[in-house]
Amino acid sequence: MAMILPSRPFYTLCPIFLLLIRATTQPDFQFYFCAKDGGNVTDAYRAYLDNLLSSLVIKEDNGFGFYNLSYGNAPDKVYTLGLCREDVDSEVCRTCLNDCSYLLRQRCSNKEEAVGWYDNCTLRYSNRSMFGIMETSRTYEIFEIIRGGRDNFPEANKLGQGGFGSVYRGKLSSGQEIAVKRLSRDSRQGELEFKNEVITSCQASTP
Repeated sequence: MAMILPSRPFYTLCPIFLLLIRATTQPDFQFYFCAKDGGNVTDAYRAYLDNLLSSLVIKEDNGFGFYNLSYGNAPDKVYTLGLCREDVDSEVCRTCLNDCSYLLRQRCSNKEEAVGWYDNCTLRYSNRSMFGIMETSRTYEIFEIIRGGRDNFPEANKLGQGGFGSVYRGKLSSGQEIAVKRLSRDSRQGELEFKNEVITSCQASTP
């Protein structure tokens, strides 16, 4: 389960809980990652990607805030998925996806696959079809990023200890500060309880 400190839950990953502290400048991501594999992006792939993401943000709203598009020819064909929160209007949705597409191409310029999250939307692109496919390897990649941001969860950075598990402070390679909770095996803690515990831990840790 992932949450943005202090109040907005966003991304789920078991058995740890990721809490992202919102960056002070916008439109920086709340969280993003570039796929480890891939690379050597061809000019054709880059051109297809630019065309596809441009068409995504001007595409007429489909009423659901969900976009599943592809463009180009193999082996450089590009696939993208865009999703906005159902409570945001179409203009906010398009602006969010536009910010996401712009920043992803900057942060992951040499990768064929990337994903970024804002509070209002999520955008992902790849050189392979993603729709309707269950992912497992990407979850492991995200765990490795979080574990790296925590320096493998050292005790020196522990914020607190509760009945459900320990909360740690750290920083991702992007510079974003995070708080990660490692739940105990039998924990059934919910998002609200986790949010309240992290806020309390941070307040108690502030001089």
